[in-house]
Amino acid sequence: MVTGPTRSGKSRFVRTILQARAELRGSHVCMIATKPEDKTLRDYHWPIIRKWPPPYGTDQFIYWVRTHNDADENKKIQRAEIRDVMQKLWTPAANMIVGFDELAYLDDREELNLKSMTQRYWREASALGITVVAGTQRPRFVSLYAFTESQWMAAFRPFDEQDGRRVAEVMGSKKTYYDELMNLRHHEFILRHIRTRQEVVTRIED
Repeated sequence: MVTGPTRSGKSRFVRTILQARAELRGSHVCMIATKPEDKTLRDYHWPIIRKWPPPYGTDQFIYWVRTHNDADENKKIQRAEIRDVMQKLWTPAANMIVGFDELAYLDDREELNLKSMTQRYWREASALGITVVAGTQRPRFVSLYAFTESQWMAAFRPFDEQDGRRVAEVMGSKKTYYDELMNLRHHEFILRHIRTRQEVVTRIED
């Protein structure tokens, strides 16, 4: 799970780890994109799929639902299509990585309201060989499962005090982590292994 506001380095970090897995292990990756436009996603240089399924032999790709000008219609279409893809990916021995570029947009009931599906992914996907990688700008709107069921967490400097308190809490202690999070410099982040509680402060290169 990766948290951080716009231009914190969050999306670049996610791209770096997914591209590394693809290059080193040949991992199959489906990145589910929801924003109207995102240069960081285009910088993957992976095929962009607008309709399911992807062409045969496409091992890494971005599933990017085409957006519409009408906000309500856009949410309706995105919710239906992303829900359908998540159901189709839910197969035994899937052996792939599923990424979400903005988890809060999927979880928030005022947006796509797909929290019940993302929670299922966090709780049970590993049994099917699915690795979940997700980023969010708005940790307050994300299911607690995203933090408790992750193996790793990367936290960039939060946008505001509310986000800072939320991230510090899910990392284990508001008292321990709040000041450290709020004092991170640009592109710095805390990388923490949830089970062992080992952590390091590092940065993503410009």
